[in-house]
Amino acid sequence: MYLRSSLLSILAAILCVLALGCMGVASDEHEDLLPVTLPNGTKFFVEVADTDHSREQGLMHRDHLPRDSGMLFVFEHEQIWAFWMKNTLIPLDVVWLDAEGVIVDVAEHMKPCMTMPCTHYRPDHVSSFALEIPAGRYAEEGLQVGMRLIFPAP
Repeated sequence: MYLRSSLLSILAAILCVLALGCMGVASDEHEDLLPVTLPNGTKFFVEVADTDHSREQGLMHRDHLPRDSGMLFVFEHEQIWAFWMKNTLIPLDVVWLDAEGVIVDVAEHMKPCMTMPCTHYRPDHVSSFALEIPAGRYAEEGLQVGMRLIFPAP
């Protein structure tokens, strides 16, 4: 009887831990993502690319990007940062931002590229960040050069 009771107690404890763990995962789907707030209050929840490897990989090989998602590229210094769409399967907008989060340039509807040569998209101004979002969202949200996006320091 004692063995059965102990096993039941252990099983109940394991189930409780598993249930709480699952609840924690479901409670905050954007937990590991950085919120970027647009001037109109819309939020994008983005991955951060702040290493050479993560910036090189970007959004390559993905066949879907939710409307409120994207990737924020963080650079060590301001410069003209060109982008291309090599091995990127979905069209994107890229929004270049200065150190204060102000939009300095944009490339809308960048097309996927599977074979070389791929088009290079270059801003006219230096930037510290670049935000990739689903194609069409820049215009849809009414964004314009000079607007400031708000996000915590990555």
